[in-house]
Amino acid sequence: YLSQIVWGVLGLAIAVISRSAVVAVAIGAGYVLLVESMLKMANGVPSDWLLGSTLNAIASGGTASVSFSAALALGAAYVIVGLVLAGIVLTRRDVTD
Repeated sequence: YLSQIVWGVLGLAIAVISRSAVVAVAIGAGYVLLVESMLKMANGVPSDWLLGSTLNAIASGGTASVSFSAALALGAAYVIVGLVLAGIVLTRRDVTD
């Protein structure tokens, strides 16, 4: 469930920043299906730090290349960065728009 919570919080952050839930879903799916897949196929690109790989390691209890504790720390970092950015955008946004 932890990996789903990270996905949900990041989706919330993208939705707050973009003001659209549809955009958040499209960005999340597009990133995992296109961007991350292309980066994994490229030679010499370390893919262990990518969001999908990190969340897979959290869901699996760790992998051979990423330990569970390292994946949790990286997942927490992704969540903190997303929430901080969403908070900054939300506090600076004009509510009358």
